[in-house]
Amino acid sequence: MGNTVDTKKTVYVPPPAPKKTPDAPAPKKAPPKTSVDAFEAALPSKSTPEQAAWKAYDKHIKGGPPKASDYRNGPLFKEARKEYNDTKQRLGDAASKASVDRLRTEVAATPGSDKTFARLDNRGINVKVLDDKSYSALPGATKDGHVGPEGKPIYIPRSQATKENLLRLDEASANAQPLSLPLATETAKDGNKIANNIAGRLNGNPHAPVEFTDPSGIKVVALKNPQPSLVDPSPIESFTAEAQERGKEPGNDTIINMSFFDPGIGPKGHVVQNGKLIAGNDQPDKFFAAWTSAGIKFGEGDPPADAKLAFGGGVPLIIDKKRYGADNKNGLLADKDFEDLDKRPKSTGKTILAHDRDTGVTYAIVQGDSERGKSLSEIRDALDKLGVDDAVLFDGSDSSTLVRDGDIVVDPDGWKNAMMPYGLNLKVS
Repeated sequence: MGNTVDTKKTVYVPPPAPKKTPDAPAPKKAPPKTSVDAFEAALPSKSTPEQAAWKAYDKHIKGGPPKASDYRNGPLFKEARKEYNDTKQRLGDAASKASVDRLRTEVAATPGSDKTFARLDNRGINVKVLDDKSYSALPGATKDGHVGPEGKPIYIPRSQATKENLLRLDEASANAQPLSLPLATETAKDGNKIANNIAGRLNGNPHAPVEFTDPSGIKVVALKNPQPSLVDPSPIESFTAEAQERGKEPGNDTIINMSFFDPGIGPKGHVVQNGKLIAGNDQPDKFFAAWTSAGIKFGEGDPPADAKLAFGGGVPLIIDKKRYGADNKNGLLADKDFEDLDKRPKSTGKTILAHDRDTGVTYAIVQGDSERGKSLSEIRDALDKLGVDDAVLFDGSDSSTLVRDGDIVVDPDGWKNAMMPYGLNLKVS
């Protein structure tokens, strides 16, 4: 038989596919390094102009200054180095200004602190924000910023350029600046710097006075909205003994003598307490200082009868910003009083009460008898440069007295101490 053939079809069956294993997890990426831009975004600022200014600065300094090895000759290297440094300074100044502009906006919107930059500007204090590395190289650098010699300028590192830091450094700057009465050679602008310094300190701590001694020996105590009260020594006590007792009470007490007086007769000019005339005679041609329901008030004549506290019989230095003996040539008896007292030796004791309406600062100015001192017109002009609206002189010579919290700062003559009738206590607490 011949060969036979299997007519069944042969079907190809592929081998089974290998089992698929799950993909291994992708390796975790390392967190990206914090870039300069990310650091800038972490700053307290949300100001786009500020971020842009610092971004330009960071871009410039990122590669560092030119290297000498990159230049074939020295002059080209020096030129490149100068260009780099000039650009760094320019961009740094622009970035600092942008940060300060942002701080100005934030502080201006803060109740009670809105005039901070106005005072800084008037005092001539610059605020500089530096990149952290440059700031750390400054003498006196701290974590949060510092003030330069005598309170200027204010330096703040870029990462700490916050409103809170600025307000803290403003107070530190004011406290670091030396205080004195404006000199005859200084201008009203100079006096304004001193007045803003004083106001800045008082705004930082209104519960304590600012006090300083002028190089001439004159004592100055500045207070923010003090509460006045009468000092009435009993017949068996001296004025300073009563003042010391009052100074032991809570709060900060500044006590000065006030009324001119005749021994055995009493005060010259009205003394008013709680709407009652308690002592003194009529002095319609003299001037007064009074505390009324509308606040402190100065003027000519007898004091208001309804005053909470008032003293008459004073001699004007400045009333409503008019300087007596200078601007106010109107033939009043008060002008002659001023001129007569101005002719006395500079060393003659003086007790002056003054007030600045804009800042709410009251000044007690006391020169002890026999101190080198200043003439009355020199003190008047100094107070005018400080921006004082009103200033009145009360009893001086060897009656001038100043007691601070129980400490006798300016001591009167012995027999005057026993005879002085009334004084003034200015308290802040």
